[in-house]
Amino acid sequence: MKPVSPIRVSPAIALKGLTVRIARYVPGWSQAAHEHEFASVGFVYRGSLAERVAGMEETGGPLSMIVKPPGVRHSDQYGPDGAWILQILLSREWLEAGDSDWRLGSWRWIRYGDGVRHGLALLAALRGDADRSEVESLVLEVLAGIPPASDGEPARIAPRWLRAARDRLAEEFADGVSVSGIARDAGVHPVSLARAFRRTYGTSITALRHRLCVSLAAAQLGGNLTPLSSVAQLSGFSDQAHMCRIFKKTTGLTPLSYRKLTES
Repeated sequence: MKPVSPIRVSPAIALKGLTVRIARYVPGWSQAAHEHEFASVGFVYRGSLAERVAGMEETGGPLSMIVKPPGVRHSDQYGPDGAWILQILLSREWLEAGDSDWRLGSWRWIRYGDGVRHGLALLAALRGDADRSEVESLVLEVLAGIPPASDGEPARIAPRWLRAARDRLAEEFADGVSVSGIARDAGVHPVSLARAFRRTYGTSITALRHRLCVSLAAAQLGGNLTPLSSVAQLSGFSDQAHMCRIFKKTTGLTPLSYRKLTES
């Protein structure tokens, strides 16, 4: 009996120095340490995985993006539901062509970023009847939206109390933790917290909370028929209408449209 492959890959679209495809990984599969000659940008739109590089491990679910330069040795552990990843593969020649205005940067994960809309638009194009020129334009939009690696530096030099405040928000956002409560426990005024947060992390507390809620909702929308009202409640939204409004503002899609787009 022929063994079942742990990876299912859609027919690839080859562009000039770029390849676009959708890869689906089976639940619970562990991929031993390996490396690629090409660079890649992966947009996770369903499921989850943990990736380990040089002793560091990052875990991401729906709406996360993985940036990986050529030659990065990495291992992967796919989640209990597997993972669906829209992948853009970039040849070394393509990366090295032209001027130095754009660089892929180091291996990193980008969560809750502004590139969600472009990633989902590219996914919709691949699932639809878009022509090659439209696909290429959308690929370039995804790549152009990747922030420079240096954009992650402020998080490393943030004061301890601010890092703790951000971590608490990330852990308790779905439970309705308030900014005033976080500020009180940090020993600062709420306005001081809001200012320091925006200055250091480049986004507002409200915007990050919305992205966290949307990411959690996206994880629950894929592969099941949980009622939208229940998804909203479990994701930290006040109600279904609130979820629909913020979800579309963040992703460009309604929750039902997202469910349909990512159902297979």
